[in-house]
Amino acid sequence: EVNQLTDEMIETHRLIKLMEYCFKHVYASDILIIKALPEAMQELNEAGYPHLVITSIKYLIERAETRNSDKFFDHLTTILTDDHIRSEIVTIQQQLEKRGEERGIKIGKEDGIRIGKEDGMRIGEQRGQFNTYCKLANNFLAKGYELEDIASLLEITREELERILKTQEVVQ
Repeated sequence: EVNQLTDEMIETHRLIKLMEYCFKHVYASDILIIKALPEAMQELNEAGYPHLVITSIKYLIERAETRNSDKFFDHLTTILTDDHIRSEIVTIQQQLEKRGEERGIKIGKEDGIRIGKEDGMRIGEQRGQFNTYCKLANNFLAKGYELEDIASLLEITREELERILKTQEVVQ
C-alpha cells in the first residue's frame, strides 16, 4: 500500500519514486505542497525517462487538486529544463484552457436556456392574464356593466382596467 510508505522510504526507490509520490499524494489538498514532486520529475527525466514525467504530470492534472494550476505549471517549467517536457506542459495547459472554455460555454448556454425559459413562462403568464382580463372586460362591457364594477369583479383598480383596455386597442 503506497499510502503506508513514508516519503523517506519513497526517496530510496529511484525509478518508481515519482509514481509513488503521485499515488501517495494525489488526494492532498493541493499538489503544490508536495515539495519532492518536481525534483523527482527532474531526476527521472535526467535518468532518461521523460515519458514517465509527462505521464505523471497528466495523471496529476486529471486526478489531483490544485488551487493555482498556473503556479503549478510555472513551478514545473522552472525546474524541468528539458524542451520536450516544457513543450508538453504548454500543450497540457492549452488543453486544460480549452476544456475550461468549453465547460464555461456549456454552463453559459444552460444558464441562458434556463433564464430564457423562466422569462418566457413569466411573459406567457402575463399575456394569458392580460388576454383573460380583456375578454372578461369586453364581455362585461357588452352586458352594460360599469368600469368600476368590472374592475371590482376582476379584483384590479379602475386605472389598471383602463390601461388594459387602452393596450388592447393598440394591440388590435
